Amino acid sequence: MSFSRVKPGGWGTKDDLTSSQLNQLDTNASKAVDGAVGGTYEPGAPIDVDGDGGGDGYGMRVENLQVDNLNATNLDVSSQQVNTGEEIKWNDGLLPQLNARTLTYIQPKMRISDINGISDQWDFVDGYWRQTDTSSAGFLLIPVTILPARGTIKTVRVKVDATLISRGGFDLTVPTIKLWQDDGSTSWSQVGNAGDDSVSLVEYETRHNIEIPGLNETVNPEFNAYYVSVAGEFGNDAVNDALAVVMVALDVEVTQIGP
Repeated sequence: MSFSRVKPGGWGTKDDLTSSQLNQLDTNASKAVDGAVGGTYEPGAPIDVDGDGGGDGYGMRVENLQVDNLNATNLDVSSQQVNTGEEIKWNDGLLPQLNARTLTYIQPKMRISDINGISDQWDFVDGYWRQTDTSSAGFLLIPVTILPARGTIKTVRVKVDATLISRGGFDLTVPTIKLWQDDGSTSWSQVGNAGDDSVSLVEYETRHNIEIPGLNETVNPEFNAYYVSVAGEFGNDAVNDALAVVMVALDVEVTQIGP
């Protein structure tokens, strides 16, 4: 507990200063923090500092601080660098926690080749994956290789370019995308899927995004791998070499700094 006043009402003129009061003042002074030369202290209870510093927004300001054991509910470090010789533990991880923010991770345009031969319907042309055979939807499988060590996948976004060759009509099945999780077992789990939401040929024959929104997939790179699959167009008005996958990106909410 904090020091209590030795004489709460204060001393008046000619009031006695007793030996017990002096002894209490001496005891309190010996327990106070020495702001001149410092010292070593072992408080018997936590020291709570509250208030906003007279409107400055903080109750305590420290220019240089070394902490051996830190338990902080809310910690605002305005310095651009935190040096620690030991691991700092935040929640259940060993990485500083941040306010939640969403970052976009664009994936390299690689693919897993020859899944039962059906990925042969896609070729890498001019920097994009182009659907060269529309006799069926085909299956383009792109590994997700760039993700934060900790985070939550919120959206998968595949940008397609359907402007390469004009189609005679819109009698076709539009592309669909899926996000898969591989946990090392014999089968993969589908996390989410979405189809192209174009409702007309004019809308379809543009560069546009196909999105899987509303996901809440926690990234655990120690156990799970992820893949995005793209099934292309097919049908009476589908045209070979008219559709290309331009970009694959994942929006990930992060609350911790990655390694």
